[in-house]
Amino acid sequence: MRSSLAFVFCLSALSPACTQPDPHVVASPQPSLSLAPTATLPPSAAPTAPPSPSVSAAASAFVPSPAPPKGACGPTHVVVAGETLAGLARACYGGRACADLLSRKNALISSTLRLGQSLTTPPLRDLAPCAPAEVCGPLHAAHAAFLEAQAFTEHSTVAPAAASPHLDETTRLLEAALQAAEAKKISRPKSQLRAAIAEIASLRAGSCGEPGYCESTFHQHLVFALETLAREP
Repeated sequence: MRSSLAFVFCLSALSPACTQPDPHVVASPQPSLSLAPTATLPPSAAPTAPPSPSVSAAASAFVPSPAPPKGACGPTHVVVAGETLAGLARACYGGRACADLLSRKNALISSTLRLGQSLTTPPLRDLAPCAPAEVCGPLHAAHAAFLEAQAFTEHSTVAPAAASPHLDETTRLLEAALQAAEAKKISRPKSQLRAAIAEIASLRAGSCGEPGYCESTFHQHLVFALETLAREP
């Protein structure tokens, strides 16, 4: 009876003595918890961060595409999707200024090209025939020499050293055409020829402003001179 009352008293009073273990009671051992081994991924299956892209100097370097040599289009050309008359004139003759010559040569009513359309694309001497030969011959040769230089210049604002021999030849031929025009007292194309020579000087000096500008202007002056000579009596 006394032990029962003491037990009740301990529960009600929450005495610290009640929490002490009974020395006559042997506690049963508690089972130890063991953790299962953590699964590990093999090195080949372990996730890795994607490698950062690296751009090599060779891949990032811009490689300019050279201008097509004279006659690259062949005697005829079949129009493909997306081609324009101006773009075809540039591809075949180095400058969009030849678009009107190409249009007249093919008797085109519209500048819009049709897919599969066949066009005559002869060399410039046949696209823009003129006389006298003493003047027009050097001009046609100057055009071919300038295309060789244009392969090195049209993606830059200054002509590299590799273009110099071709620019020298172009200048020499233009000056020969000027002398022939003066000898024959033909005055109309001379201003255009001098302007074409000035564009070559701008290429050398790097004063074109933007890539391709001097090349495009050179072709305009040359084509105008050829058209002027074609109208000479």
